[in-house]
Amino acid sequence: MKLKMIVFCVLTALMFHVPCNARERNELRIVPYADVNRYMGAWFEIAKIPHWFEKGLAGTMINFELLDDGKVLVTVQAYKNNFEGKYYSKILTAEIADRQTNTTIVVDFFLFFTGTFYVVELGGNYDYAVVGNESREKAWILSRSPRISPELYDDLLKRMQMNGFDISKLEKTIQ
Repeated sequence: MKLKMIVFCVLTALMFHVPCNARERNELRIVPYADVNRYMGAWFEIAKIPHWFEKGLAGTMINFELLDDGKVLVTVQAYKNNFEGKYYSKILTAEIADRQTNTTIVVDFFLFFTGTFYVVELGGNYDYAVVGNESREKAWILSRSPRISPELYDDLLKRMQMNGFDISKLEKTIQ
């Protein structure tokens, strides 16, 4: 049992390891400012470069709620593989790391594992967003509605690619 716990901890640490490659030397371009209150609320996941535990999720919705202490409650709801699959729900906490711009958030996953994510694209009406990490290994296209136009999707893919994301790793989310 002790060996299994050690293996689990090592594998988990490796999962969150940020690889060193040429892409990291290019600074991630993020939006200059986000209004926290307008960003809060429900978002549909349109596509993602997933963590291992997100692969194959369908109907994914993410809700952000600003708490009185300034932290953010992040509620993720989805189904495994399709809408008939097992229901999945996870509640996380996060902190806005940069109060000047509100575009950097640190999410507590479990124990001492965190992830820092940036708002790299944001619709003028807060109708869509792209969030990703600095290594560009993780990313999410989010929308206030379950679908976005093919033109907007293609435009976001182009902008993500110009920002160094490997869009071939994107997995569309069934909504």
